[in-house]
Amino acid sequence: MSNQDITEWVAKTVAQSILNSGTSKLAVAEKAGIPYATLNRKLKGVGDFSWRELFAIAEVLQLSPTQFTPPIFRE
Repeated sequence: MSNQDITEWVAKTVAQSILNSGTSKLAVAEKAGIPYATLNRKLKGVGDFSWRELFAIAEVLQLSPTQFTPPIFRE
């Protein structure tokens, strides 16, 4: 899995998790302490999420942070 593939996978997974939660991207950004523009940019696969950002988003969405780790890296 290339770095770009990982970036895109994480972005899609975070975006889908936000959508599934029924919470707005703006609310997630505010509660996670991430600027809205930064969240939007990273959801488009432009730039990688930091671990701190992923942990914060997982906490807001009440998910395990492992949800945002590609399956190939979970073992």
